[in-house]
Amino acid sequence: MTPVGTEPELADRILGGWLGRIAGNMLGKPVEQGDLWTRDRIDRYLRQAAALPLTDYLPEPVGESDGFELRPEWRECVRGRIHGSCRDDDVDYAILGLDLLETHGFGFSTEQVGDLWLLRLPYLQTFTAERAAYRNLANGLKPPLTATYDNPCQEWIGALIRADIYGWTCPGAPRRAAALARRDAVLSHTGNGVQLVVSELVTNARKCAPGPCLLDLEISKGAVQISVWDSDTTLPSVQGADPDRIGQHGLEIVMAVSQTFCVHRAPVGKKITLVSPWQRKPAQRLVGGRRPLSRRPPARETGVLYVSVSRIPLGPKENVPGQNSAAMPVGVTLVQRRRACVGWIRAARRAG
Repeated sequence: MTPVGTEPELADRILGGWLGRIAGNMLGKPVEQGDLWTRDRIDRYLRQAAALPLTDYLPEPVGESDGFELRPEWRECVRGRIHGSCRDDDVDYAILGLDLLETHGFGFSTEQVGDLWLLRLPYLQTFTAERAAYRNLANGLKPPLTATYDNPCQEWIGALIRADIYGWTCPGAPRRAAALARRDAVLSHTGNGVQLVVSELVTNARKCAPGPCLLDLEISKGAVQISVWDSDTTLPSVQGADPDRIGQHGLEIVMAVSQTFCVHRAPVGKKITLVSPWQRKPAQRLVGGRRPLSRRPPARETGVLYVSVSRIPLGPKENVPGQNSAAMPVGVTLVQRRRACVGWIRAARRAG
């Protein structure tokens, strides 16, 4: 892919984002049950269908009694049967995000995200952290308590999935996209900013440095200090916002979610140190309707991150008849959604 700057090409890239999101969901949806469909089980399924290595969508089951139970929607998303996209909660959030921007603009609040969920998103089409937050909203709680009260999934990946629309509407402006994604995320999630920073710095170290790297994390007074040493002496530089640049926005996003950032040369290579807000709160319950109490012991300041090991699902992905499109803004074509994204890009550029 080469950098492009003209509006028709940019619109085509946005369409590519929508199609990529939908194609990825359709590819994995038949086996979207991680406790059952392990890597080994998927390999056995593909091997039985003579489809390993996989170069297309998943094939149909070889037989009804082959012991491989796909999700109920499999007939809409296997090879040779795809004529569009079956509904999927990941795509729902991209559509909801666009509706949010069309209604409230870039100045939307987290409370308005919650209001839109209650208005347009069926409860049984939410899962894990989003279902916990939805339940909390319906019970009258407000953000950020909606993310931390009785929500063992608050550090799962739902907020990351919901961020797509903010990237599509803010090309070349990762700081703005990150700020919008965070405002959406705090409705249901906590802690993912630190994970993003660690992932970006360690990935760069492993990619660019010839030798080993060292990661150190230290929690203190509501923040986590992240230090990464590597053997490459080249100091990183943050590039300015550029809608024509493909990639290389990671460090810009890291700085947007960090309080401080510094780089200096070490005896061997360099050391990058930054401080990021640490707002991880254990899941809470309300006692007497007022005072939140912790369900887990607090994080200890031991130099390592307190990571929740709870993996309690908040309900399976039910196949609910009549609920597939209820309360969703349906009837708008993908081309119209692409045009709406382009419209938001124009508005963002006019606003500077």
